Amino acid sequence: MSLLGQGGPVIPSGMTTVNLYAVAGPSLGGIVFDPLGGALYVANYGGGWIESHPVTRDPVTGQITGFGTPSAIASAVLPWGLDKFAGTYIWTTYNNTLDQYAASGALASEDLTVAGVPQWTGGLRIVPPGLPGAGNCYVSSYTQGSIYQIPLTPNPNGNGTFQVPPNSATLFATTPVGAEGMGFIPSGPYAGSILHSNYDNGDLTVIVLDTVTGLPTGQTETFITNVQWPMGVDFDPLTGDLFVATNIGLNPGGNLYHFSGTIAGDYQLNQPGASFEVNGVQGSLVAPALTVAPAGTPLTVAWTSTNAGLPFDVALAISLIPAGYVSPGAQIINIDLGSPYNWVFGGTFTNTFAPASFTYAAPGSSVAAQMGVVDPTYALGVAVSQPNLIQ
Repeated sequence: MSLLGQGGPVIPSGMTTVNLYAVAGPSLGGIVFDPLGGALYVANYGGGWIESHPVTRDPVTGQITGFGTPSAIASAVLPWGLDKFAGTYIWTTYNNTLDQYAASGALASEDLTVAGVPQWTGGLRIVPPGLPGAGNCYVSSYTQGSIYQIPLTPNPNGNGTFQVPPNSATLFATTPVGAEGMGFIPSGPYAGSILHSNYDNGDLTVIVLDTVTGLPTGQTETFITNVQWPMGVDFDPLTGDLFVATNIGLNPGGNLYHFSGTIAGDYQLNQPGASFEVNGVQGSLVAPALTVAPAGTPLTVAWTSTNAGLPFDVALAISLIPAGYVSPGAQIINIDLGSPYNWVFGGTFTNTFAPASFTYAAPGSSVAAQMGVVDPTYALGVAVSQPNLIQ
């Protein structure tokens, strides 16, 4: 059942909302695809089941076009997060347990409070093969925020279930309260990082992970906003499309969003190597830093960089382009290079950078500005700041 057109998520221009489906119901928890892409496993929170939903695909593109009649896998009490590991379905519950159903038919339940995960748990994801830390299990805490790593120890009786030792949970990443589902991004500049949902604020945010260690770098970037009560997050293993389950029920629309496109964003963000702001305004992945001011209004311009003493310049234009030029290393140049533009210091990159803060009178017309500071650690050779738009 397709229920697209009910409004909702704000997504970057490089993505498309393909559909809004009504599956299971009324409220969904975690989701995870079968590795071969033939089915979507769903934690049916409202119905109290773990279910398998067969997918239907376009015969040419392979893109999912719908879901068939679900089949029950196991009864589940208030299931939240969901994954499948070594043939065993594993899910978190509202009661702060880690429940399991193994291929052998064995059931198990581990107390996550005893393990050290604050009540109440949210999402669940196990690092897939091929990524650093493969097999690590991450659980989010809805009420406290943050993501915890817990060890899964095979049950010595060999029935395919897992034990979680007491006091074994360790903090993996800090998030706001409301943390829920997690999915590993399959491609693009954030490949291998985590995209996680927040039930309370409706955001989907990238937790950037180091490509070698698999540990958080400390960088987070909100990518999609305004999703009502998002829960499970996963990517189609065949097309890379993003699916987000919600706890909204079937009114007024569906409960499973389908997005297509690369997790990359439209606008460059400030970073340690190049930070440039007007009146302290910070942009986002889906919107530039916008300052609206009448002509002559004094504005405070500030720029900083960890590359003090290296060459820099600032490009000026009258407009910005979403995802205008994505450089090697995934920096985004948003200045419209196809229209007339100027450089504050001539574009020769001979002026050396020093932190500065000064007053600038609003021009009364549209001005776009973006700074670049020479940085040999980037493939582009330059660290790029966020774009600023004054109107």
